[in-house]
Amino acid sequence: MLAHSDGSEPQQLAKLTGYEYALRYSPNGHKIRFSLTNWGVNNSSIWEMDADGKRIHQVFPAWKGAPFQCCGNWSPDGDYYYFQAGTGSTQAIWVMPE
Repeated sequence: MLAHSDGSEPQQLAKLTGYEYALRYSPNGHKIRFSLTNWGVNNSSIWEMDADGKRIHQVFPAWKGAPFQCCGNWSPDGDYYYFQAGTGSTQAIWVMPE
């Protein structure tokens, strides 16, 4: 949801299937990235949308061997995006240049 700083006039940005968490605005305020877990499936993926809720898409749709991707955040200057990915108990922190 998007609302004024006092909580008035809330607007739904997007309707998603699953449980979304770890929402992060890009440093320039143009994008929102978040983790999405699908119920009944043991995986999590990172998604992105414009700040107005348009152009929703998965960030790493073809990533093989890492059914768990989550919890990303941009560097303060917006040059890099850090996130966690892996499978089972084997997880790693990855860095993607923007």
